[in-house]
Formats: sequence, structure tokens, C-alpha cells
Amino acid sequence: MSSPIKPSSPLPAKATAPTAIPVPAPQQSLLAQASLMSSRVTHVTERPTLDLARQTIAKGQKAQEEGRYEDAIASYCKLIDLKTGNTSWEKSALRNRMWCHAKLSKWTEVVADCNGILRLEASSPNVDIVAKYRNARAEANWYLKKWDLAILDSTKVTQMMANEPFPAGNYIAFAYWIRGLALASQEHWEHATLDYTKVLELSQEAAPAPLVERARLFRALAYAKHHEEEKARKELESVDFESAGKNVHPAFDPTLRGALAEARALLARDRTSPSAPTSSAAALSPTSPSKKRPADDASTQDTSRRRTDESASSWHP
Repeated sequence: MSSPIKPSSPLPAKATAPTAIPVPAPQQSLLAQASLMSSRVTHVTERPTLDLARQTIAKGQKAQEEGRYEDAIASYCKLIDLKTGNTSWEKSALRNRMWCHAKLSKWTEVVADCNGILRLEASSPNVDIVAKYRNARAEANWYLKKWDLAILDSTKVTQMMANEPFPAGNYIAFAYWIRGLALASQEHWEHATLDYTKVLELSQEAAPAPLVERARLFRALAYAKHHEEEKARKELESVDFESAGKNVHPAFDPTLRGALAEARALLARDRTSPSAPTSSAAALSPTSPSKKRPADDASTQDTSRRRTDESASSWHP
């Protein structure tokens, strides 16, 4: 019997692993590296922008505190133009710029700033902020004699704040005040008296005293325009004229002076004589500073000596 054929060379007891062949890195890793480098470059370029933004807003705030409103506005404009992507900074710049524009009675610019603020706050759950800048826009539009727009914003505030807790009444009181002015400017005397009455009803809760006395004064004049002179005189006898003349924005001062002059004339009129015709709505509408009437009591002192109280206009930031 033949022997089995033996292999010419013995087989290894265990197979060894093949040597690994180097594989080039996938293309995605190159893209990731490029993206990382790009982000580092962006970070390096953004850093000076953010530093400049901080310096700019600090410069604007300092100028604003010192009463250099034009310089402050320039700084806030520069900050907005930097487009940092920081919404909080943009809101702050718009609010402060609006405040400075209001100080300078630049009402068209106030409206534009309010538009920007309300656009950024469109999805905000904070109704106080929305009410504040709707009131600001309403007042600016009243100064611009855009009565319908003033009524639109102030009406919206009264609706949206109706069920809000204190200090919502402050915003509502100011909204009724502005709407009353706008309605009186359109000679809707009866409706204006209703809004001034709303301010008085809110006085115990929120409305500041000077605003309450102005509402009482203007309601009396609206009564007179509505041929209720006896009712108007009785109302005027309860007006605190000194309080009504406090904390007035310089732009409103001519209108207030006109109202006070009408009130004095109405009180001095002989009640037994035929009623003299009352003046038009012009006295209760925005008036240019050149048409100021001479003051003869403490309530109409030179506004250069009167500090504007932000609480009297609830929209102030």
C-alpha cells in the first residue's frame, strides 16, 4: 500500500493577519478642516466689530446722559449700521435713539424708530413693551397731525392692556389721553370728553397727577366746545392749574398755553351775557413754538426751567 503524499512544505499552524494598506483620508474631513479654519477667521474678524459695538453704545449712552442728543443719535446709528447680529443691542440702540429724537421733537424719526422697535418685538410676549412704543408712536403722530394714526395706535393699547394687571393702567391712561387729544383735534368733542373721563377714572390706580389735571382741563374745554359752558366752568373750578402745567414736554407747551388762556377767558366771562363763540380746535392741536401765548401764572412758566418728568408720558424708556 502506497504511503500518503506529504506536502513539500509544512502549513503554518495559524494564519497571520494581512498587512494594512494606508487609505487616504475621506474628502469630508478636508471640508471639515476648511470649515473650522473659516470659523476661526470669522471669529478673529468679528472680535474687533464686537469691541467697536461696545465702545459705540457706551459712547452713545454717555452723550445721552450729558444731554448731547445729536452725538448720541450718531453713535446709535453707527451701532445699528455695524449689524452685529445682536438683537438686544439693536433694540437698545433703537429705543435710546427714539428717546433722543423725542427730546429733540423729531417726530418723524420717532415714528420710524418705533416702527423698528415694534418690528423686533413682533413676537414678544411682553405686552408692556409693545404698549409703550405704540403710545410713543401715537403721540408722535399727534404732533405730526396724523390724527387717524394716533387714534389707531392708542385704541390698540387700550384693547391689548384691558385685562393686564397694574401698571397696565399707566399705559391705558396715556393711550386715552392721546386719543382724546386726537379726537379733539378733529373736533369730535363728545368722544374726546369720554376719553378724558377714562383718564380721570384711572387716576386712583395709575395716571400721574399732572396728566390727570390736564385731562380735567381739556375735558372742560371740550364741554365748552360742545355748548355746555356751565358744565365747563364747574369743571374748571376743580382743576389744579399748577399741577396741569408741570412736567410738560416743550413741544406740548404751546398747546397747553392756548388751553390755559381759553380756560381763563371762560372763567372770566360774564355768565349773564350771551355766550361768546369758542375758538376752533387749533388751540387744542399741536402749535408751533412761534405761536406761544404770553403766560401770566405760575403754571405756564418758561419751560427751560421745567424738568420733563418721564412718568407723565408712559412710553418713555
